[in-house]
Amino acid sequence: MANDFIVPLDCATPWSTIEDINENCPEIGDLSEVKYLFLADGLLTTAQIALLLPLWTNPVDWAAAIDNQELLGAKIKQLLGIGSVTTAAPTVREMPARKKAFGTRTSTLVFKMLSLTDNLITFLRRVQSSGVTPYIWFVTTGGKMYGAPTGIVSSSKDVSFNLASGADSYEDRDLTITWDAIVEPDRIATPV
Repeated sequence: MANDFIVPLDCATPWSTIEDINENCPEIGDLSEVKYLFLADGLLTTAQIALLLPLWTNPVDWAAAIDNQELLGAKIKQLLGIGSVTTAAPTVREMPARKKAFGTRTSTLVFKMLSLTDNLITFLRRVQSSGVTPYIWFVTTGGKMYGAPTGIVSSSKDVSFNLASGADSYEDRDLTITWDAIVEPDRIATPV
């Protein structure tokens, strides 16, 4: 299954309109730290996710789709933490006339969870031991959600168990998820 983010339809026309630049009042951009991660069971089909989340831009649909108490994998789980997405590593292919073509990019999200309840640790252990990779969406502190209508199709996941030494050290878990796509995920104002 591939990620079907919105991409330009015609590679011969790579340009689109952008806002005019005002040097006296430049746009700073949105804060980028990831604060929420949403997971849907990778055993669900995209049709099942579309039924669960009819319109991914709608706050009411998200409220109905999220249930951290549900045990069957039929709902979306919401996690709180501190995360980042590293610069994607593209596949590069040498082309004629000394050109290079950039293909699929592998992106990595590392999401650190600090508030660890027994139930969350049990859930993360299940994620860690399962061979199934989840569908994901994530939200930044700047109020942007990244994903797609039926989520980002992840290609790998891992949970790291971290216990450091020192008087001010606390346990945490890192959830690392990767995905492959030609472009970055779709970005919307967060409905959550």
